[in-house]
Amino acid sequence: MTDLASPEAGGLAHHELEDLLEERGRDLLRQLFQDHLDLREGAALFEGR
Repeated sequence: MTDLASPEAGGLAHHELEDLLEERGRDLLRQLFQDHLDLREGAALFEGR
C-alpha cells in the first residue's frame, strides 16, 4: 500500500488519493470494530468465570 508521504503518492491523481484514503478509512473502521468485538468477547468470558 502506498504511504501518503511517499514519492509515489505525489504522483497520484486527486481521485486516486481519494480512493486510497477511502480504502484506508474502511480498513481502519473494520479493525476498530473487530477490536471492539474482541474486547466485548473478552469481557463476557471474564464475567462468565
